[in-house]
Amino acid sequence: MNESYENLLENFKEKKEKRKDFHKNSKILIVDGLNTFLRAFAVNPTRNKNGVHIGGIGGCLKSMGAAIKRFNPTRCIVIFDGKGGSKRRKQIFGDYKSGRSKGGYNRNYEFKDEDEDEAMKRQIVRTVDYLQCLPVTLMSIDHIEADDVIAYLCKQVYNDEDNEKIVMSSDRDFLQLADETTKIWSPTKKTLYDPEKIEDEYGVPPRNFIIWRMIEGDSSDSIPGVKYVGEKKVQDKLGEVIHRDEPQSVTDVVEYAKERIDESRTYERIVDNEDVMRRNWELMQLYDVNISAAKKSQIIDLARSEIPPLDKQCFREKFMKDQMQAAIRSMDGWLKKTFQELNRMRKTTKDQ
Repeated sequence: MNESYENLLENFKEKKEKRKDFHKNSKILIVDGLNTFLRAFAVNPTRNKNGVHIGGIGGCLKSMGAAIKRFNPTRCIVIFDGKGGSKRRKQIFGDYKSGRSKGGYNRNYEFKDEDEDEAMKRQIVRTVDYLQCLPVTLMSIDHIEADDVIAYLCKQVYNDEDNEKIVMSSDRDFLQLADETTKIWSPTKKTLYDPEKIEDEYGVPPRNFIIWRMIEGDSSDSIPGVKYVGEKKVQDKLGEVIHRDEPQSVTDVVEYAKERIDESRTYERIVDNEDVMRRNWELMQLYDVNISAAKKSQIIDLARSEIPPLDKQCFREKFMKDQMQAAIRSMDGWLKKTFQELNRMRKTTKDQ
C-alpha cells in the first residue's frame, strides 16, 4: 500500500471517528433564506417547459444544496423574515428598506406573462413548500427579521464550544457575529469568513465591525451613513479604537473623535453625526438583539425540535407538478448527493 493511499485512509478513519461523537448541533449550517432566494431569483432565467419562470426556486434549492455538500453539517436551519418583521426597525427609521422598488429584480429574464413581483412571491412560497420535504429546520417568527433570529441562535442558543455554526448569507452585517465557533459563508464571494479573514479583508475585527457599518450605512436597506467617511477613513482615523481588545460603543467613538477634532475634518464629521451613528447602531447591531421573551422561547423551541425526515415522495410530487427538470436535471441524484447524508445524520446523531 503506497504512502499517499495510507494517508488518505487514515484521514478517512479519523473523520469517521470524529463523526461518531457528533450530536445534531455539532455543526450547524444557518441559512439566510430570503437572501439566498433573492440572489437566485435575480440571476436565474430558468423556465419550465410551459414557459413558467422557476429560476428562484431551483436556484435557491441548488445554492443551499451546494453549501450542504461543501460543509457537511449535522443539521441545517433555514430562516426567513417573519410577517411584519421590519416593523421595529421602521419605527426607528421610517425610510428603512424604502428603496426596494417594485420589479427589476431579475437581471437575466424579462417577465411578460406574469408580474415579476407576483412571480417572486409565488416562488418564495413554493420554495418553502419544497424545504418542508427536506431534513432542514425552518424558522419564520412573526414581527422578527431573519437577521435577529440568526444572531440570537449564534450568540445565545448555540453558544457552547462544541456548537460550530456557519451562517450562509451575502449580507455583510453577519460578519460582526464571527468568533471562534461562528463563521460566515458568502456564496457570492465563495469565501468562508473567520475573524482573521475579516480583519485581513476589511481592516476591522468582528468585535468592532459594527463601528464601520454604522458609519458606512447600508444602501441596500436605505440606511444612510456619515458622508465622506468611508472604509479607508475609518481604518486610518479610528484604527486605535477599532483594534481595542473590548467591543467599542458609539460613545467611545465620539469621545475619541472629540479629543482629536482639530486634527481632521473626519473627526468633526463623526462628532456632528452622532445621532446618525446611534440610529444606525440600533438598526444594524446584532450583538444583543431586541427580541421579547416570548419570541425567544419560540425560537428555542424550534431549535430544540426534532429535525424532520427527508420525504422524497413529497418532494417528487411538487417537482413533477412544477416541471422542475429544467432547474434540477436528476431529482433523485441531486437529493442523494445533497440531503441523504444530512438525513442520515438526523437519524444517527445523539441529542445535545
